[in-house]
Amino acid sequence: MSIRPRPCDRPPVCYGYARYSSELQNGGLSIEIQCKAIRDYHANDRRSPRHLGIDLADIVTDPAVSATRKRFLERPGGRILDAILGNGDHVVFAKINRVIRSAADFYDFYRRWYDRGVVIHVIDEQFVSDDPEAGPQKKFMLGLMALAAEYESGVIGQRRKDTKAYLRHQGFRTDSRPALGWMFQPPAQLGGKVRVVQDPDVRAQMLWICQEIATGHDHWTIARYLNKSGTKRKVLRLLPDKQWKYERSIWDYNDVRNHNMAWLRICKIEGLDPLTGESVPEETTG
Repeated sequence: MSIRPRPCDRPPVCYGYARYSSELQNGGLSIEIQCKAIRDYHANDRRSPRHLGIDLADIVTDPAVSATRKRFLERPGGRILDAILGNGDHVVFAKINRVIRSAADFYDFYRRWYDRGVVIHVIDEQFVSDDPEAGPQKKFMLGLMALAAEYESGVIGQRRKDTKAYLRHQGFRTDSRPALGWMFQPPAQLGGKVRVVQDPDVRAQMLWICQEIATGHDHWTIARYLNKSGTKRKVLRLLPDKQWKYERSIWDYNDVRNHNMAWLRICKIEGLDPLTGESVPEETTG
């Protein structure tokens, strides 16, 4: 990639970048701390561009944007910086995990800007891309930090998934829509609090579907039989007034398949026999 020249009507400038992934991290927990760290670094650190006579023009923020779901250069803040940064400009990040959550994303924007002549600062890792004292070791360590950010994101995602499965098993609401085999209990029965409980009707259908598949019937045959017998599928729909309503619908191949897979997941989590729905006794070792 060729080096992008700066517009001739301005000197080199410095920008900061800060991000928080959810509204719960706003209000002093994350975004303000990052901005303060960037300003303090620019004002006081010997490696900051201020000692080269380069002012901090602005701090670009990405509020409530997930770095796992959106790569850096696909976010609004990342696109703004990519459009304005040129040769000799500086960009300061407080932490590498506030910028990216995958090593591939890191190398994508780093190589793009490095080849363009942009100087990249990462405060926590004490890294400056044009520092002659950095050497290959510093770049290697920054790459490791990018891998660590990706690993951390994976651990957090798995922990969240396991927690939701546990809470759902205890009957607590974890998402806007309950999973197959679960249903909303009317708020009037719980003092106005919505709770998720097991849906016996749907679970009975799941068990029957699993038994029919075990006997050799295919998904299409089961769907046709359910529709012909007048057995409707329970569907949860969101109404225009933001209220949920249960309705009945016909079956197709994917409905049968999804009910069977959901039943197998429930049996694995709850320790049930898929063909009987009864608890499987735990094996004891003597």
